[in-house]
Amino acid sequence: MSRRTDRMDRGGRTVGTPRTLIALIVATTLALAGCAAGTSPAPSASAQDVGAACTAVREKVADAAQRLTQLDVTDPDASARVMSDVAASLADAATAVDNPEIARLLPDLQAGFAQGATALGAIASGDLSQLPALQSATAGIQHSLTAFTKLCPSS
Repeated sequence: MSRRTDRMDRGGRTVGTPRTLIALIVATTLALAGCAAGTSPAPSASAQDVGAACTAVREKVADAAQRLTQLDVTDPDASARVMSDVAASLADAATAVDNPEIARLLPDLQAGFAQGATALGAIASGDLSQLPALQSATAGIQHSLTAFTKLCPSS
């Protein structure tokens, strides 16, 4: 006999399994991040211009976006570890930037991955109340990736 794992939300609507919700949240973030459009970098008063700052961290940010696409939504523990690793990598990358425009973006991006890792870890342990926190973290990641892409368009 098959056990149904769908749940009802407060409004009486059917909500899928935690894995389905995680997949939906991550997929939505990826779709939105892919829509980010580039513009010309703005001038900066820093010793490091925007272009140099972008170059210094572009690879790490691109790696972060790529690793999002490779998350295994069937394994929240592994996904949490990946997001935690990406957060640490972005924190390291931030040390290479002294341009205020780019430096301002990196903590939010790093925090989004760190918060996502925390939420996924809790979800993996059965705490489904963390689904909104995961959604918030992925929205923050998407916003930060969009802002980065505007300042640092692909070469």
